[in-house]
Amino acid sequence: MIGSQDILGLGLWTLDGEKIHEWKEESLRVHDLAISPDGQRLVVLLEQRILVYDFVTREKLCEWVLEDVKLTSINISRNSHHMLISMNDNKIRLMDIDTGEVIQSFSGQKQTEFIIRSAFGGADENFVVSGSEGNPIFRYHSRVSPY
Repeated sequence: MIGSQDILGLGLWTLDGEKIHEWKEESLRVHDLAISPDGQRLVVLLEQRILVYDFVTREKLCEWVLEDVKLTSINISRNSHHMLISMNDNKIRLMDIDTGEVIQSFSGQKQTEFIIRSAFGGADENFVVSGSEGNPIFRYHSRVSPY
C-alpha cells in the first residue's frame, strides 16, 4: 500500500513495483493509512476525512468528516473492530471501524506541530499510549474489548 499527498494518492503495488490497484474515484491526499489485522478493512485518513474500504473488493464502505481538526495518524486494534485516530487538536478518539461511533475520547497530550502516534497497549489492549510534544508519555485506560 502506498498513500501519498502527491499525484499518486492511494495505490496498491507489488514488491516488484507493479501496480495492482489505484483508487481513482476522487483526489486523495493521504495523511495516514492502515490495513486491519484481519485483512478486511483499509482505513485512510485525509486531512479531515476518514475513509473505510473493503480491502478485498476495494469498495468504499463508509466515510466520516471531522471538521475543525487535522487527522494525523491511525492505529487499528488486533480484533479489527476499533481504530485510534490522533488529531492535531490534542485529542485522540477511539472509534468503531464500521459505524464511526466515538467510543472514547482521550485528551491531555499535546499535538500541534508534530505528528504524534498513539497505540493500543496491554495483553487485552486495555490501555492506550501516546507521546506528547515536550511532555512525557501518556497512558489512558481503554474501553476496547478484545472480542
